[in-house]
Amino acid sequence: MTWNQEVVELLRSQESDHLAFLQTPVRTPSANPAGNTAKAINAVQRYLALRELDCGIIAPEVDKPNLQDPRNNAWRGDCVLNAGPGGMESIGFAEKGTLRISFEAKTEGGHGAYLHRNEGTIRIASYLVDRLTGLEAVRGDGMDLELAAYLRREDVRRVADNVMSAGAADSTIKPTVKIGTIMDRSKVNKIPSAGTFEADIRVPIRLNTEVILASVDDILQDFPEVSCKIQRSASNLAAASSINHPLRDPIQRKARVINGKVPLPVSSLWAPQTPSDLALNPPESYLFVQDGLIVACGVIYALCYVFYMARTYKDKTMSGPVEFLCGTISYEVYYAFTVTSTTFERLAFLVWFLLDIGFATVAIKCAYPADKRKAVSLRMVSGVVVGVAFYHALGLYFPDERQQVTAYWTGLALQFPIGWGAVLRLLNGDAKGQSIEIWLTRYLGCVTAYSVFFWRYLNVPQNWSYVGSPLSIAVIALTMLPETFWPYFYISLQRGSKAKGE
Repeated sequence: MTWNQEVVELLRSQESDHLAFLQTPVRTPSANPAGNTAKAINAVQRYLALRELDCGIIAPEVDKPNLQDPRNNAWRGDCVLNAGPGGMESIGFAEKGTLRISFEAKTEGGHGAYLHRNEGTIRIASYLVDRLTGLEAVRGDGMDLELAAYLRREDVRRVADNVMSAGAADSTIKPTVKIGTIMDRSKVNKIPSAGTFEADIRVPIRLNTEVILASVDDILQDFPEVSCKIQRSASNLAAASSINHPLRDPIQRKARVINGKVPLPVSSLWAPQTPSDLALNPPESYLFVQDGLIVACGVIYALCYVFYMARTYKDKTMSGPVEFLCGTISYEVYYAFTVTSTTFERLAFLVWFLLDIGFATVAIKCAYPADKRKAVSLRMVSGVVVGVAFYHALGLYFPDERQQVTAYWTGLALQFPIGWGAVLRLLNGDAKGQSIEIWLTRYLGCVTAYSVFFWRYLNVPQNWSYVGSPLSIAVIALTMLPETFWPYFYISLQRGSKAKGE
């Protein structure tokens, strides 16, 4: 008996046990992701514990825990296959996208007997719904001939219909329009003056969402009473791999060995859930500007650190207490592993972390007497540990995707006192530890950092609404106020010092 046959026999012998395992999370009251899945995960964890199968919990968000096998050396391979609703006959190589649109109709309304004046928003919405269903006839011209021919193959269509019910094969290659509840607050004897409904449009691969939006705009020309708004956070692009993907053949071979069937690549009807800026299909110019600002911000702040270290070494004085760096160091440690999604981003955080460590080292050695350095160093280490714990607690109390919101607000909080502290030292007649080049790079660093977020807010406001909030704007304005006037106080102090020297 081969290894594959042994695995199949083992699975068959434990079939009832595996079915019970799959039924456990389904029977546990729990929301769908991205809702609160803690109860379902806890049920799975208890099931595994009864069978003495060890597992760990990773929970950046307490209501969305993840189970992890701690045995890193027990797993081998080059990829992970995600199972979804399907069957043994299919390999999902593509997923339709979603386009979620809210529509609002407004009229004068009135008494129900006066329909000769206006029909009301419900009837207008009904006419519009009828027109919107015509979007299902829209076709794209970007699909390559090989892919189009493949999706028309009888065996591929048969698999799609078997796995996703009859008619699915046709649905995978055309848009579909699902209308939500049409709502108004009028009584039955009133002509409604306002009504809303939502449309969930599923967009097939190789059909540009802009084509659908252009068709919607054309339809709305005939409905001046209606406005619409795209729900960007609930709209996602279609996703597809090549039908000749390198993993297709090994998956098919393994499936044939195990159950004698060769699964075929088919397109799924559901859509990926990726509420990120990229999923909203922004223009390349958006990404170019964003990435350019991020790189500029990183370089400028790196220079600022270098200038701080040079001035601290020269003046034997730091512009402020070194313990303040506990907040920035712990920030870089914690958010390097929560906000980032790539190795390159984590390396960028590491560079800032090393610069902060270097700055703290120079400050402790140059600005503090030898007998106090040990105590200061211990306070620094303790402060960093407390800082990481604080950021983690914030993330648990205010959970969000990759902790971007808490990273934004804590970043504002860290930057806020720096300019004010620098100006207060100048007003007290102390310019040591400060210089024009430090101020210039600090000022430009603030400008580029804030510009990154405002650029995102202006282009994708639904993902970055907190950036444009009154509190955010007020904090940024108050942060930039002392930075803007810093040169005046610094130059005045320098002139006064020269005059006294003369």
